[in-house]
Amino acid sequence: MTGVLGRDHPLYDDCVLLLSELATNAILHTRSGQDGFFQVSVHVSGSLVRVWVLDGGSDGPPCACRTGLRSTGGRGLPLIEAISHRWGLSRENGATTVWFELLLAPAVWSAEAV
Repeated sequence: MTGVLGRDHPLYDDCVLLLSELATNAILHTRSGQDGFFQVSVHVSGSLVRVWVLDGGSDGPPCACRTGLRSTGGRGLPLIEAISHRWGLSRENGATTVWFELLLAPAVWSAEAV
């Protein structure tokens, strides 16, 4: 991530957080964690950063289910949904690609807020 985006990019921390969630999901919930692989792609264009994670696939699609307060897992995709501008997934040839986009929105200043 650092080589493509750079640590000084304003979206760097959010990208690293969300990418770590997708990488963890790939290892824990797909065939990637069973001597498989996963592939990360990052594209930066102006104010948009798009990240894709291609994994080894699983028997079912990823679940953006809500979990209980005491659950120790199940918050990755809801976190991606909450932080990203948009996200999605595709399944093809037994593999799954989950992607997210982060948009650098300009700060809005209002004299009324002061």
